[in-house]
Amino acid sequence: MSKEWTDRVLIQDLKLEMRIGIYEKERLKSQPVLVSVVLDVSSNEGRPLRHVDEVVSYESVVNKIRDIAHNKHYELIEEFAEEVAKDCLKDKRISRVKITAIKTDILPETSGVGVTISRKQLP
Repeated sequence: MSKEWTDRVLIQDLKLEMRIGIYEKERLKSQPVLVSVVLDVSSNEGRPLRHVDEVVSYESVVNKIRDIAHNKHYELIEEFAEEVAKDCLKDKRISRVKITAIKTDILPETSGVGVTISRKQLP
């Protein structure tokens, strides 16, 4: 029986300034958001890896997340996380994605509030 191995690509605490939130004060200016991503990808075990095009590039994922964050005002952080997950899963080498998005300046008594979602490729 062969095992199907999975590798993980990690992006930890990507710092963004974005327009997000339902309150008027949140519509008027950007606020800090931390985004972390875990991507389950096809295993690279036993494959010669010589070029970034042969793997899921964390740089490409970060650039896409930045584009999504700066594309529009998001009412809810859940909406933003869903957009990021949906975009990541366009790459069929990614089988599952976990997105954590945290607003760090919204409640002074906390270091942050946010959401974590997990999504997977549909058959």
